[in-house]
Amino acid sequence: MEHNIFQKLLKRASYASTGTLIARVSAAITGIIIARAVGPALFGVYAAVWALITLSGALTEFGMTIGIKRDGARFPASLPGLLGNILIAKVIIGLCALFIAYFSCSLVTKSAKVSMIFLPLALAGFSTVCTEPFFCSTSG
Repeated sequence: MEHNIFQKLLKRASYASTGTLIARVSAAITGIIIARAVGPALFGVYAAVWALITLSGALTEFGMTIGIKRDGARFPASLPGLLGNILIAKVIIGLCALFIAYFSCSLVTKSAKVSMIFLPLALAGFSTVCTEPFFCSTSG
C-alpha cells in the first residue's frame, strides 16, 4: 500500500515538474517575442510591465507549495483535495494580483501601449502560477 502511495506522489511530481518546465519555457519565449516586437523604443515599458507581472506571480504563493508538501507527506489521502484547493486559490489570487498589476502600470509608465504588452505577458505569467497544482491535480 505504501509503495503505491509513493508511486502516485512520484507520478504527480513528474507531471508538475514537466508542466512547470513547459510553462516557464513558453513564458520565456513569449517574453522574447514581445520584447522583439516592441523594439528598443518601448523596451522600458516592456521591462516595467514584465516586472509587475513577475511580482504579482510571486505574491500568489503565500507558502502554499510548502504547505502542500508538508500536509501531503503527512496525509497522502488528502493530497487530491489539497491540490484542487490550491489550484482554485492560486487562480483567484493570481487574477487579483494581475488586476492590481494592470492598474499599477499607469504608475510606472505613461505609455498607451501598456495594454498591448500586458495581455500576452500576463497570460504567460499566469500560466506559470497555475501549472504545478494543475498538472498535479490532473495526474491523479
